[in-house]
Amino acid sequence: MRKLRSKLLVITLIITALPLLIFGVVLFESQRSEMESQLEGSLFSLANNLSLTMESVLSERMNDLDMMTMNPVLQDESASPSGIRNELEQMVEAENLYMGIVYIDTNGDIVTSTRDEVIGKNVSDRIWYQKARAGNPTLEEAFIDPILKQPIIPLAAPVENDAGSVTAVISPSINENALWEVLWQRLNKMGEHERFSGQAFVVNNEGEYIAYPNSGYVLEESFLDEQGMEENSIKELSTSQEDQLIEHGNDVSVITPVENVGSLANEWYVGYTVPKSGFYANLRQLIYSYLFVFSIVLIITVFAVFKLSKYIVHPVERLAEATSRFAIGKKVFPLQANAYEEVDVLTNTFNHMSEQLEERERGHRQSTMILETTDNGVIAVSRDFMNITTFNAMCEKLFGLDRREALGSSVREVMQKSEDFREFAEKIEENHLKDMQIEMKEIVVPISGKNRTFLVNMTPLPAVDARESSEGIVLIFNDITEKKDMENELVRSEKLKMVGQLSAGFAHEIRNPLTTIKGFVQLFRQSANKEKDIQHYDLVLSEIDRMNSIVEDLLGLARPTRAGDEHSIQVNSLLEELLELYSQQAVKNKTFIYTNFDDIPEIIGDRKKLSQVFVNLIKNGLEAMPDGGVLRVETFMEWGKEPYFEVKIKDTGSGMSEEQLEKIGSPFYTTKSNGTGLGMMTVFQLVEDFKGTLEVDSAPGAGTAFNLRLPAQLAGEATDNDSQNVN
Repeated sequence: MRKLRSKLLVITLIITALPLLIFGVVLFESQRSEMESQLEGSLFSLANNLSLTMESVLSERMNDLDMMTMNPVLQDESASPSGIRNELEQMVEAENLYMGIVYIDTNGDIVTSTRDEVIGKNVSDRIWYQKARAGNPTLEEAFIDPILKQPIIPLAAPVENDAGSVTAVISPSINENALWEVLWQRLNKMGEHERFSGQAFVVNNEGEYIAYPNSGYVLEESFLDEQGMEENSIKELSTSQEDQLIEHGNDVSVITPVENVGSLANEWYVGYTVPKSGFYANLRQLIYSYLFVFSIVLIITVFAVFKLSKYIVHPVERLAEATSRFAIGKKVFPLQANAYEEVDVLTNTFNHMSEQLEERERGHRQSTMILETTDNGVIAVSRDFMNITTFNAMCEKLFGLDRREALGSSVREVMQKSEDFREFAEKIEENHLKDMQIEMKEIVVPISGKNRTFLVNMTPLPAVDARESSEGIVLIFNDITEKKDMENELVRSEKLKMVGQLSAGFAHEIRNPLTTIKGFVQLFRQSANKEKDIQHYDLVLSEIDRMNSIVEDLLGLARPTRAGDEHSIQVNSLLEELLELYSQQAVKNKTFIYTNFDDIPEIIGDRKKLSQVFVNLIKNGLEAMPDGGVLRVETFMEWGKEPYFEVKIKDTGSGMSEEQLEKIGSPFYTTKSNGTGLGMMTVFQLVEDFKGTLEVDSAPGAGTAFNLRLPAQLAGEATDNDSQNVN
């Protein structure tokens, strides 16, 4: 409403439309009452015609009943049941309103009928039979016959002999569907029915449907219940012409009584229901006519005002739209200054301002894009309250914190929202945060439970206002954990290689003297006479064998895998064999071995070295549980571009500390009292030779899990490669 165009439209509409609206309402009200009276009169006339039709039909049926009782065959007491039935069937064929006729003796037994299912039944307790047996023809209320299981309207009359004595009772039944068809045929002959397109029905004084288009409603549904009216209210309606019009929901109904024929216990009423949409069609047509004229005038007025306002307001709207588009960051092209002078000044000023702002926005977007796509984390805080003003995407990913939770909050508040950020901030604080400057310093911070290494650089932000020394602090950090891990792995690999080379040299030099010593000790043992000397020699031989085992381990570090050493291997079968070797030790230690093997095909590899890896891991797991526990050995096969298999060996032992985990695999480092420190070093060396990985997960009191991941060179692929090499 604050726009000039809107104000012009509203004022013009009020001036034009209000008088037209008042005139239309007065004229419409003067014609509406007259039209409603005409419509109601037509509806009442139609209902009265239907009532007369129903009276005529019932009177004709009573006349038919008199004719039936005078049939000579029925009066003949000696007539056979089959002869009587033939007469009854002819009567039914002559009048389609009847659904059947029964012939009843003076005892109430049905002697014959056009319906076989009722023959032999006794109806002496029926009121209509009792009235007819007493000599009174009757038309009774509709009811659901317990034998036929459907609604019927019974008529009954006595059959008398020449002496005037009642010899039998004849009872035809009116089909309620046929009764409604009579009403429908009458409606089709009336022009008013085509005008209203309604439906007729018959009800008794209690509101129960006697005839209805849907036969399922007959004697099952009540007109009174549908309209929410009280009992006997239909009779009250029939006494007043003004109250006969009943509006309910989307329909309008009229009720007319039927003259009592045949001593009915309850009065019948003919009703006619019309949809309101059809009943008030003429009224709606009148309303539509007024609305059409009103709309035409209104459209012409609005069009004229629109054309006038466009000339006045369009240049201002164009400038306002361009300003709005520019404010939400959309591209805006320079506007043409071709309106009146005041607007042209505003247009030129806007064009100049938008060019300057767009250039500044372009530089800001480029800086933001660099900030969000860099691998470095960037955090900026204000100088005064230490509120975070910059928190890029890398920070969100690293600290698991949405930037909307961080921006505008102080560093202390964000530390309470994220445990990882708190650890990081405390570590920065330890490194001279108050000095506001850290240049390329490495820090180690626990993030998500794992230590990560960051290279941090922190400098003051330059001030925009010359009156201040700086606006705040910007902290740029890079996660170099993987790089440090690679460097450590490279150092460890070089150590292992050097240890392997040195070990091989030592092993060759030690092996020959050991062989000689072992030979002489064995000769001395054979010539010993004392049991004590033999025990000493056995001890010396045991230690020599232990030294030979260490020498073998040392040689294994430096011995490369040769092509001739590679054979087809069933990984699951190999594990089962090795576990069988240690089954006795597991039973002795009260250790349960649980296995879960995936389907792994045959692979090509050095069986001896793979066995050495498995043996060391299984042995370490069992020895970690001297008081019993569970050793889980599981295999997994992963198919992909480069298939691989995993072997997971987990114990429930005492576990290892972080310090022990860092040293695992180092030469001669062991946690066992009788260990050499070469076993795990050999395992890591062999896994590296296999081009695989070995991950160790352990914590004090939580056991240790070794996850071995090795590439799977399938046996069939190896054969194909060998054939190609020969060719």
